[in-house]
Amino acid sequence: MLGQANRRAEALRYEIRTGSPPPSGLLNRRWIAGAGNTLYHTRYVDHERDAIDGLSVYELEDGPWRIHRRTYAARATFTDEWEGNGVWTRRFPGSGAAGGAPTFTSADVRALPFVDPLETFRTEQPDPDVMGFRELDRYIETLRARGLDVVGLVVALHRKASFPFVCFVLTLIAVPFAVTTGSRGALYGVGAGIVLAFSYWVILSIFGAIGSAGLLTPALAAWSPNVLFGGTAAYLLLTART
Repeated sequence: MLGQANRRAEALRYEIRTGSPPPSGLLNRRWIAGAGNTLYHTRYVDHERDAIDGLSVYELEDGPWRIHRRTYAARATFTDEWEGNGVWTRRFPGSGAAGGAPTFTSADVRALPFVDPLETFRTEQPDPDVMGFRELDRYIETLRARGLDVVGLVVALHRKASFPFVCFVLTLIAVPFAVTTGSRGALYGVGAGIVLAFSYWVILSIFGAIGSAGLLTPALAAWSPNVLFGGTAAYLLLTART
């Protein structure tokens, strides 16, 4: 439910910022309309490497709704122009100069000059905050199968499991503070609560960065803030004078 709510909030933010609704799901924009009568289908867009896995190009005829030619590239990379690996092209019967004869060609490496510019495939990167636990887990497995670095996403996955305990941990640590600082007034208590919350958020961000850099295991990076604050809360509860 939280992932769906975050995704809806992200879609509304996109609409407010751009003035138009998102072209499709923010997590995965597989179908893209290109210039002229061209449709693209992508399996995965690698924004860091300017590459596309599983690119299909459907060229449509000007008249009736009919596919003129389909080109597929197992992987397409962009430098100055598009280049495809594992490319094949099928021209369908009754289209173009080939008349009624279908044709099929293939090549290991081939330029793809008919593919639209790189900006056509630019879209916002999937945000772990708008994904549910299972959804993020599946996304991580998809990227891992392609050999991509998923350490930061694994940290985010473990944080989804650890973050619900924040309220419990901060409540535990607030009890001894309430006992020892109650006589100093409400304003002091409010200030102490703000400092505690800010400190927790800073430590959470630090451990998240350390985990994403690979210096800590993802589980340890995600759960360490809870362990530190939980241990502090236990110590204060046991030593607080009542």
